[in-house]
Parts: sequence; structure tokens; C-alpha cells
Amino acid sequence: MASQPVQMAFERLNDSNYLLWSERMQAVLQRDRLWQVVSKFPTKPDDEDLDKDQRARATIVLGLEDSQLPYVRGIKTARGVWQALKELHVRETAVSKLFIRKALYKAMLQPGVTMQEHLHSLQLKFAALQERDCALDQQEKVAIILSSLPESWDNLVLSLEGIQERDLSVSYVTGRLIEEWQKRQERSLAAEASTGGRFGRSSHAVPEVKQKQRTGEESAFAVRRCFRCGSSAHLKRQCPELVKSQLPVQEQRRDQQQQQRKRNSSNKNSRLSW
Repeated sequence: MASQPVQMAFERLNDSNYLLWSERMQAVLQRDRLWQVVSKFPTKPDDEDLDKDQRARATIVLGLEDSQLPYVRGIKTARGVWQALKELHVRETAVSKLFIRKALYKAMLQPGVTMQEHLHSLQLKFAALQERDCALDQQEKVAIILSSLPESWDNLVLSLEGIQERDLSVSYVTGRLIEEWQKRQERSLAAEASTGGRFGRSSHAVPEVKQKQRTGEESAFAVRRCFRCGSSAHLKRQCPELVKSQLPVQEQRRDQQQQQRKRNSSNKNSRLSW
């Protein structure tokens, strides 16, 4: 039976992705029933074991970038290749473990970083400690995750602290945090949309009102007419017809005023003669 070419559905090993690569490569070897010769090579291998070892070695080497090939050249077994890569990328020293722990306890959710990205970064550090035989238990991982949140998350942290420890797993906490993050993002987007709408209306509202006022004033001025003759050229108080009609009345008033002054003058003269 002809063997099929190995298909790599993930990034090949480079200088910075060993933890993710090793997890995925192990899954590939387990799927192909080759992991047993990598994890523990038999002391007395038979032909089938030797065949599996060669196929496992080929699978691992095909998953390396060119920069990693010099480190495994000349190593004949799959287990030997695997161990060489682990020793190269995982330095099991007290200092390296201390640096990883320090980075974990100083980790904080930074502005502009999503909750998923933040949790992924913490999970990589957890895995790095596990590779160095310094795995953290569930409670310590949960404590690190919750302590990495800013004060704005205190209410959620308090609600989680009320849950019994046996139920407070890493998967449960990360699920709650991602769910809360998504809710906050939705509320933030809704608030921005609402605020933008109000600003949009208000920015046009004042000019619109002013224009309506100007239009109303212009309309009121345009329809002003003389209530006597109906002309739009003048108002009633300036109407020539009204002025003409009032002339006889004004003349009559002047005659009456003159007659009154004459009578007053004659009465005054008669009193003086006495």
C-alpha cells in the first residue's frame, strides 16, 4: 500500500512556537498510531516497531522549518529527535521557571487586547511551566487569571469567588470571562451608535430651526398687506385712501378748534371791560 504524503495543517516548528507545535504534532502522531514509539521506544523492537519509528521520525522532521533541521541531523530515532527538540526549546532550569511564574503573576489585561488574546497568553505560560515539570493546579491558575483583571471587573470576580472551589475550574472561569467581555463589547458598540445618532441629529437641528424661523419671518413679511386697500406696497397707516378719507374730518376739527379759540378770546375781552 503506497503511503500518502504528510499533510501539515499547522505552522511548522520555528524558534518561537514550540509549545503549540509540540501539542499539535503529538496529536498527529497519536492519530497515526505512532506516538508510542516516541513516548517510550521498546527495548526489543520488532519490524513493525522499526517501521513505526521511521514513519514517526519522518512526520516530525517534515514538521520542522529549515532553521530547525541542523539540530536533529544525524539522529536516527523519532524519540531521539523529539527529545533533542524539547531540550533545545524547553530549558528546564530554576531560572526559566522563575521567569515564567513572574510573568504570570505580573500579567494584566491591557487596553486594546481582547479577552481571548489575554487568556491565550496566560494559557501558553501555563503550558510552558507544564513542559518544565512545574505544572500549576486548577486553583492557582484560576487565581492568576482573576488577579490579572483590572478593577472594572471586580464585581464579576466577587461573584466567581462565591462559587465552591471544586466547581471553579479554568474552563468555567474563562468561559464566563469571554461571555462577559462579549456583552461589554456589545453594550459599548450600542452606546457609541446611540451617541453618534444623537450628535448627528443635534448637529443639524439648530440650523434647521434657524432656517424655519427665517422662513417664517420671510413668509410673514411677504404676506403683510394693507388692511384697507389690500396693497402689499404699504401698511394701513400709510394707505393714501385712508389719508384722503381723513382729510375732511381733520379740516372740520381745525374749524372747530378755531371757533373755540375765538369764543374764548371774546369772553376774555368782555370780562376785561367790566
